[in-house]
Amino acid sequence: MRIGTLPKPTSEGSRAVGHDIHHSPRLFLTTSSEAADALGLTISLLTKAGRFRQAADREKEIAQIYLQEKQDLGKACESFERAAEWYAQEDAMATANACYKDAADLHAELGHYSHAIALYQKVAEHSMTSALTKYSVKEYWLRAGLCALAMQDTVTVRRNMQNYGQQDVTFPSTREAKFINALTEAVEAGDKEAFTNAVFEHDQVMKLDNWKTSILLHIKRGMADEMSLT
Repeated sequence: MRIGTLPKPTSEGSRAVGHDIHHSPRLFLTTSSEAADALGLTISLLTKAGRFRQAADREKEIAQIYLQEKQDLGKACESFERAAEWYAQEDAMATANACYKDAADLHAELGHYSHAIALYQKVAEHSMTSALTKYSVKEYWLRAGLCALAMQDTVTVRRNMQNYGQQDVTFPSTREAKFINALTEAVEAGDKEAFTNAVFEHDQVMKLDNWKTSILLHIKRGMADEMSLT
């Protein structure tokens, strides 16, 4: 099936959509751009048929194309967020949260820290409603805290940490909260040695992933820039 032969909506729209799903155009396309365009046409058919869960699946595929094959983080963010909204609309909250989290990670890589914080907090809020996902909330709040520190905005960090502690009274005693507090104190004092020690100690207990390592380096460089201005 080529792009030009995708089925058009008819009175038998559901049947046409079903045919399209089981004959994925991506299998017959040679470039990531063609694949993304073809999936976009499939999504249009699915949304017109009211099949938003399947549309979200295809939108997530597009996000992966932009992320892995085209290296376009901005468009990957857009697709992950759009997929998340459709999953949420269909009450598939676990998958929606995963997409929101992926989008937040990418927004942070792009330097869109405020947007990333908002998405992490959205995922945390959703996760608080279930005993099965509540344990992951501290990770989202940790990432939100790191994003605020990446802006050298310790006022926002402290305000948010206070809010998180009100939402979950156990959070202030967690390693994640103690780590953010130690980093915040180091940033406020311009103490790079204290910052490095806090990172080292946390890494000994909870190994840092590539995303955290990258943003911590950004925060540390920001400390140096702030010190050079004073």
